[in-house]
Amino acid sequence: FFLGNKFECFPEVLGELPSLQMVSFKSNRLSLIPASSLSPSIMWLILTDNNLKELPHSIGCLTKLRKCMLAGNSLRKLPCEMSSCLELELLRISANQIKEFPPWLFELPKLAWLALGGNPGLPQLRKQPELRSIPYDSLELGTILGEGASGIVRKV
Repeated sequence: FFLGNKFECFPEVLGELPSLQMVSFKSNRLSLIPASSLSPSIMWLILTDNNLKELPHSIGCLTKLRKCMLAGNSLRKLPCEMSSCLELELLRISANQIKEFPPWLFELPKLAWLALGGNPGLPQLRKQPELRSIPYDSLELGTILGEGASGIVRKV
């Protein structure tokens, strides 16, 4: 974890680590991620609160990626190669500059947590007829699956 440092570039050497599973550069100054710096073994990628405007296309090689936190950057779009991240369960892309959300995002088979707020494209997304509303009072909370900074997660 490299929390609160002054990294501006994601270190390329990390791409050479075949067993690297978790990387965190939260609250740095990252503005560049070289394509070769992402190890295919990464399962957790935490890049919250940086200066990223784009992600490398090589992010699609992270086929084991389960949790990806990119909130608080300046991302304008998600690369289409990211649609290959079929193990992705959690994606936080709130507080970015995304004007349009790609259709594949809503087709990721294991995606259970998606944070989109604070993006200019959100009002347009809410107008999509294929997105249906689920009244809160119709939800039945099941067993607790986990608990963390985001609160309690239950099976629905």
